[in-house]
Amino acid sequence: MTAMAALTGVVAMNLNTARADDDATVINTNGSSSYAMESSPYYHANEFSVDLFGMGAVNQTTLENLSSNRIRRRGVLGEGVGVNYFFCRYIGISGDTYSHDWYHDRFLDSAQGNLVLRLPITHTGLAPYIFGGAGHQFKGVQQTIEDAGAGLEFRFLRHLGVFADARYVFAEQTRDYAVARAGLRLNF
Repeated sequence: MTAMAALTGVVAMNLNTARADDDATVINTNGSSSYAMESSPYYHANEFSVDLFGMGAVNQTTLENLSSNRIRRRGVLGEGVGVNYFFCRYIGISGDTYSHDWYHDRFLDSAQGNLVLRLPITHTGLAPYIFGGAGHQFKGVQQTIEDAGAGLEFRFLRHLGVFADARYVFAEQTRDYAVARAGLRLNF
């Protein structure tokens, strides 16, 4: 059995286990059975969401010599959109794209796809998450990029929340950089 086949089997088992956790559970009270609500009223399986966000990016030199003055002078601000799909409450995929300069040679700066692992905190609306993946940078030097990061989402309604996250981007041909995002998440 190859390593890829073993990894696929482990992921499939975890998805099935996590999917089973999303179902209502039977509770036996005084000899009778009843169904309980899901443990989180905000985060569900088979969930699709759309992100609208603002972003900021700084290069590796700024990260190595961090100061508010350097961030103001060398940081860039922009906006972006993203989509997310969670197979179960805990495991999903995401894709996002952003731009900090809509008026020049390219409309989009980069596009990424990520695997997302989140851990909803029951009945608080909070869900910390980590993610990692790869994508392509279109502006400046066109190159493949990889990223890893972490964030926090807060849902004040089942279908509406806010999020903030940060990622470190490993660039193929240029120096690495960091991106922070904050925005609105619309859940369906």
